[in-house]
Amino acid sequence: MATKQSLKKHLSIEGLLSATRKIFSSVKDPLNSPEKDPRGKKTQIPLVDCLMSGLAVFGLKFPSLFQFSVKEHKDGRISYYHQVLGAVIAHPDKKEVLPICPEPIMKRDGSKKNDCERNASKRLLEDFRREHPHLKVILCEDALAANGPHLELLKKLNIRFIVNVKPDGNKSLFDWVSKIKGTEVIKKDKKKGISWVFTFHNDIPLNDTYPNLLVNLLICKETLADGTTKTFTWITDIKITESNVYDLMRGGRTRWKIENETFNTLKNQGYQFEHNFGHGNKNLNMVFTMLMFLAFAIDQLQQISCAFFQAALKKAGSRIALWQKIKSLFTTYYINSWQDLFESIAFGHKGAQLAPDTS
Repeated sequence: MATKQSLKKHLSIEGLLSATRKIFSSVKDPLNSPEKDPRGKKTQIPLVDCLMSGLAVFGLKFPSLFQFSVKEHKDGRISYYHQVLGAVIAHPDKKEVLPICPEPIMKRDGSKKNDCERNASKRLLEDFRREHPHLKVILCEDALAANGPHLELLKKLNIRFIVNVKPDGNKSLFDWVSKIKGTEVIKKDKKKGISWVFTFHNDIPLNDTYPNLLVNLLICKETLADGTTKTFTWITDIKITESNVYDLMRGGRTRWKIENETFNTLKNQGYQFEHNFGHGNKNLNMVFTMLMFLAFAIDQLQQISCAFFQAALKKAGSRIALWQKIKSLFTTYYINSWQDLFESIAFGHKGAQLAPDTS
């Protein structure tokens, strides 16, 4: 039972926030004068506390900042936005995802050209491999990634891939396989009434421009119980066999978790991803984005590993309901510890040390 346990030293909200604060403490003050603000007056709040406070805004799902940044549409509408390339560690059998550091899509200092998703992807992947030189991963991406320079970069960084590919985006590849017979495999899930017909080819040229870049093509035709059919196609550097086609299909479709479990969660479950918290003079918008992803990562780690968080989430019934309960308790009671907070939600206030906040 969770009440007989203690919070884990590292994989708990206390451990994660402690580690975060330690890292924030190493961030150099951009003013190069930690004792004075831009007006020449002594600062009242250290930078580490400013960053922790910003993290708390997203951790408690309590947005309180104004909107800024603008995009004017042809029809006269105005949108406020910034772009960022996100990536997560995901598994077909796990609902939770673990975000890695996102990469901004913005004009770099000293650059005259606008940035793009492809350039941001290159920076993100190179940074990821530098930080995790030995981690074995399979990268799942959409059809924009099915191009020679990008796939060559993945090979250089020793990153395996399962990438969507479309006939209209890679015509020569599909023309080539249309002239040869592939290997066909049929799989069925009798309980769900779903069947799959897989057709695969190994060691085929990516396209006419990169004829020496060989890839493996997997075509999957899925038929649901109601007769609805869909066709999915991927290229991969993993050799396709009759025994791994189903796993490769599940791996390729895990890419949808970046939208379903990441951006949908950030947009609709309290993180206010579509709310623009501010542009600032230079990097404020990306500071907020990083803090948002960090808060999301902390929540995901708790959902995976913290029995107290899991018990509170189960009692609340949903993450949105849990955030509401946490905010309510934070504004009503003096809370001595995170364990008391989660226990009060999971098992009631009896036994949890919550006192009315009269400050």
